[in-house]
Amino acid sequence: MEAARGALGKSIARWTDNGELYTTAVPGLSLFRWEEPTEPTGGMYEPSI
Repeated sequence: MEAARGALGKSIARWTDNGELYTTAVPGLSLFRWEEPTEPTGGMYEPSI
């Protein structure tokens, strides 16, 4: 599980190296990246794939 999580993190980092938010070509899919801890935020998303 740790290896998969690390690979996912590296993949996201590749696409978000120039900022916090990257909007993908897939409708409704965005990637987020922060360099330091942030306050918790709430959110609700409709389940979908």
